[in-house]
Amino acid sequence: MINLIRNELYKIFHKKGIYITLLVVVAYSFLTNFIYNLDLINSESFEGIASKVDDSLLATYEDEGNVKNEEYVGFKASSLVHEYSSSLPKGSWQRYVLINAEDEYYDQIYDFYYKIVAYEVQLTNDEEEYQKAKSEKDSFITRFEQMSWQEYVKERKAKLESMQDSAGDQLFYIQAQIEGLDLRLKYEIDFSNNTRNDYINSYVSNRAYILENADKDKLEEYDKKQLDESEAQISEILYRFENDIKDYPMNSNNGIIENFYNEYFIMILIIIIIVAGSIVSEEFSKGTIKLLLVKPYSRTKILLSKYITAILMVFFAIVTVLGIQLIVGGIFFGYDTLAIPKLVYNFTTKTILEMNVFKYFLYNTIAVLPQLILLTTLAFSISTISLSTSLANTLTIVGSLAGDIINSIAVSYEINILKLFVTLNWDFTPYLFGGSSPYLGITLPFSIVVCLVYWLIMLIVTIIVFKRRNIKNI
Repeated sequence: MINLIRNELYKIFHKKGIYITLLVVVAYSFLTNFIYNLDLINSESFEGIASKVDDSLLATYEDEGNVKNEEYVGFKASSLVHEYSSSLPKGSWQRYVLINAEDEYYDQIYDFYYKIVAYEVQLTNDEEEYQKAKSEKDSFITRFEQMSWQEYVKERKAKLESMQDSAGDQLFYIQAQIEGLDLRLKYEIDFSNNTRNDYINSYVSNRAYILENADKDKLEEYDKKQLDESEAQISEILYRFENDIKDYPMNSNNGIIENFYNEYFIMILIIIIIVAGSIVSEEFSKGTIKLLLVKPYSRTKILLSKYITAILMVFFAIVTVLGIQLIVGGIFFGYDTLAIPKLVYNFTTKTILEMNVFKYFLYNTIAVLPQLILLTTLAFSISTISLSTSLANTLTIVGSLAGDIINSIAVSYEINILKLFVTLNWDFTPYLFGGSSPYLGITLPFSIVVCLVYWLIMLIVTIIVFKRRNIKNI
């Protein structure tokens, strides 16, 4: 058996196709890392987009001479707020607050500009209100620019606390905002475009959801899962703050390795099916199967040696693509962030775990292996049964893509029978660290049994067909 496997590996690595595929993976990796490195999406980019939209609308009104219009005044006031926020120093908390329309500070400045523009275009004729708006705008902006972010936070907190008695349905969100402001003061987190600020925003949204759904017993199963996810997010954020653990940006080597299978799954699958989808069918198309079968090995042993080789290529593909990412990612981002730990929430013990990003990658690899092995088996089986490489490759890719569609239908319509489909069970990632399946009624033991049944059916049928195949006319 070992000699047969060694012979199969020799044949695979003497094919030009496998090296061409690896070159494609290298090119894909460069493109992926280049896109991550662009880092184009941030709030200041959106500020520019919003400003351009307002300018375009304003130009339309002005070309038509239709400026005595409430909509025009509104767009013009918004444009002036954008213009003012752009004049503030980049990275300042004031600029961040205005760009993100954080609270009534944005609304207050907007109202001043609205009254000023309304008078200037003669939509209103109250000069006293006009002069008052100009004076109050100048004094308000002066005070706004001279405030420290801590003073702003305290003032903002006081306003929110005064709103609690009349908050109504917004009470939970207001309470969450107050807690978020307390965290800012405690851990000295200002307003800016950084991950710690993003964590505060995430804390507020998740905390509001937890407060609103405090009575867990009355929740539907889906809402309970959402609540567990929110509690996990809150726990990770607080652990990060309390232990002063820095976060690596997603546009880094760590970030891509953390999302490795989201980025590279298709590349790994292509390498796998190139081997699994042709390792048997090519022997028949070239006629070399006769030379193989005259050797002193049973048909079952010959077929299994090819199947084991295909499975070994799964691990080869994962390790090779990871190596390519590390090299290319090092070129773009360096390796400094690799020492930063990944935080993971354990849903069973309700604790936070620290681990190296490679350990996290290993856990994810183990969870994704059932899917990769089943797709490898599918390509191998179709190739052996149909003796068509192109059919095996095509149907395997279609099967992988169709799985996403079936999974979406299962979530949207909660069709109970779909839980017997292998696509809802072959990804074990949701079960990591005490997690649960997003599909109702599916557990880890159930998923294991379903995957084993599909795997055995494909393998047994393949062996039976191969043993009975007549090769006299080949």
